[in-house]
Amino acid sequence: MQVDPKKLQDLHLIISSISRPEHLTLFELGIAKKVDFSFDGVLIHAMHKEAAARITRRTVAQLDKLAETVTPLSYNVRDYAKLGLLYKLLHVSSAEHQNAEDVSLVRQEVIAAIQDARKASPDLSNRIESEAARVARGASRLVRARLEEQWNH
Repeated sequence: MQVDPKKLQDLHLIISSISRPEHLTLFELGIAKKVDFSFDGVLIHAMHKEAAARITRRTVAQLDKLAETVTPLSYNVRDYAKLGLLYKLLHVSSAEHQNAEDVSLVRQEVIAAIQDARKASPDLSNRIESEAARVARGASRLVRARLEEQWNH
């Protein structure tokens, strides 16, 4: 999909991460101007909560309770980070009212994230190989290793 930066510009993105080079292009072209990463309003949205509750035969409240102990079910960005799926969570004093220190921190971290994205593999393997994934996704890593072993032999 092509977007004309003359028509669409200065967007405020609320996303969990800048994890792909395409995300950077939005800023380079002036389409996006501002990004908020980690604050209480950011939810990870793999599936609508009501739909997830329905297919698991639970209420939304039951699903939320289960997510407290089963991290992959959580919609909280902090839990998502525990799975190794984010570059980094930034902690700022206020997502709505930025101060100079927060702006400087975000600029530095965006530059670091851009450099990291450009040198990283485009296949997103870093999500399973990251330090956080090594801690929180041991079972997933083991299943992948066993499948690869079977497929390659």
